[in-house]
Amino acid sequence: MKKFFILILFFNSFLVYSHSVLKEQDSFELMGNIEIFENPDFSNSAKFTSLNHEGGIKLSVLEFGEKSVHQNKNGQWIKVITELGFWTENSEWVDSYEKFWIFLFDDSEIFNLH
Repeated sequence: MKKFFILILFFNSFLVYSHSVLKEQDSFELMGNIEIFENPDFSNSAKFTSLNHEGGIKLSVLEFGEKSVHQNKNGQWIKVITELGFWTENSEWVDSYEKFWIFLFDDSEIFNLH
C-alpha cells in the first residue's frame, strides 16, 4: 500500500507546473479565483473574477505580455482564450472562446498542461 501512495505522489508531481513552462498555444488549467482583465494593466479593476471551480478553468495561451509586480509578487500578463465556459463571482457566464488577460504570479501553479 505504501508503494501505491508513493507512486500516486510521483505521478501527481508531473501534473502541477510553474507558469514559466508555458508557451504560446499551450492549454492548461488554473484553480482558484482568477481575475479577468480586458487590458494588461492594473489601472482598471478586473472585469470580473472567476469562481473557484473544482475542475479548474481551462485556458489556452495566445500571447505573453509584460512582466510586472503586483501585491509585492512577481508575475506576467498572459492573454488567454477560454476552452470551456465558466461562472464568475457575479453570476455571469463566460463562454468558450472568449479572449482576455490574466496576471499569473511566478509561483502560480498550473495543471494538466497539454
